[in-house]
Amino acid sequence: MTGSYWGAAMWSIIRGFAGAAALGLGVVLAVPGSPPTVVTAFDEAAALAGTGWAVQPDATAGATQQFVEGPATPPAGRGSLELGVASTSDRARVFSAPGFSDNPAETFMPWDGLSGSFSTFTFTATNPGDSLPALQLVGYQLLDPSAPLPQDRLVGFTTLNFEPRSNQQSPAVAGEWQEWVLDADSLVWQTNTSSGFCVQATRCTLAEFAAEYPDGGWGVIQLGLGSGVAADGRSFADDVMVRNGTTDEFAFDFEVAADLNSTAAVAPGAATDTGGTAIVTLDASAVAADSVVFTITTTAPDGSVESIEVEVPAGASDAVEVAVPHGTSRVAVSAQGVELAAADVTFTAATPTPPPSPSEPAAPAGSGSGDELAESGFEGGALMAGLALLMGGATALAASAATRRRRATAHVG
Repeated sequence: MTGSYWGAAMWSIIRGFAGAAALGLGVVLAVPGSPPTVVTAFDEAAALAGTGWAVQPDATAGATQQFVEGPATPPAGRGSLELGVASTSDRARVFSAPGFSDNPAETFMPWDGLSGSFSTFTFTATNPGDSLPALQLVGYQLLDPSAPLPQDRLVGFTTLNFEPRSNQQSPAVAGEWQEWVLDADSLVWQTNTSSGFCVQATRCTLAEFAAEYPDGGWGVIQLGLGSGVAADGRSFADDVMVRNGTTDEFAFDFEVAADLNSTAAVAPGAATDTGGTAIVTLDASAVAADSVVFTITTTAPDGSVESIEVEVPAGASDAVEVAVPHGTSRVAVSAQGVELAAADVTFTAATPTPPPSPSEPAAPAGSGSGDELAESGFEGGALMAGLALLMGGATALAASAATRRRRATAHVG
């Protein structure tokens, strides 16, 4: 990682860049603690102004530099910067130049007071530290503003490398985001080998480097991967912050464009005997670094909470049915630590149908209102007439029987 691009081409770029006049105004400063600059695309003009990033021209053809969603949950936002190499001889490199101007001797910042941090992620399980990118600061061992020509004001071009594998406050691991802090005690090395001081084979601390070059300074931030990384290696960086003392801060959050992120939707499904279902549609981003893990959280009417995770390959979609009870349930979906969708889903239990009342028989036609027998349904007048008829018939039968007896008696005598 020689950084020769800046040594050979810095001034030609300044002369050819359309915004050189604006750059001559000096470094763009940010107050420590300010929100990071969100970067969603490479932009050379923004990179040269220190407000964006661009691919460095000496990155090789087999290198990959792109913004992706994920992997997992990045430390800042939902996305990150992916750096990859096809072979061990490739190198991936991007830059931002907050100290870039037409007079870097005045706008570059001193090595003393330099600090920073950045976060990395790798899928490589074997020697994961070797696959992580390096944070690099491009500058000079001596800045001489009094020299008559701009190119004479900068002496001893060098790139200072801060590598996680040499500064493992905790061991590098695969499948996790880790933060690496650059401070006075961090081990660093420089690409300028003319003096033999603080080279790759004999690293020094940042404090020792600053003490060796008190009149030097830096003005370009780089992230680089390569020169020995295994073929097809890929790693990720995010939440980059570099400070100049306690007054200036340059912080960046790498993201993909909003319309490229993963999405989700929640809609009511069919009713069931116990409630119903919520239909959760999951669409994984086509530029996701890996499969996207969606978390579906359901809060039932009684306040109980249940969560499930669904993994969807990059660029694919899935529909998940989630059972919910009667009442109103809250169904929410998140990914990369951000809520993507949420909705209330309501199913009402059916009201039980009461049993039918016993039917009453109809009263006979022509019955009087005062002659009804509520229980039997018989009519009083008709009953009395029937009794009279029976009594009359019984009397006639009795008279007939007496006649027959009298006639029989007379016949015998």
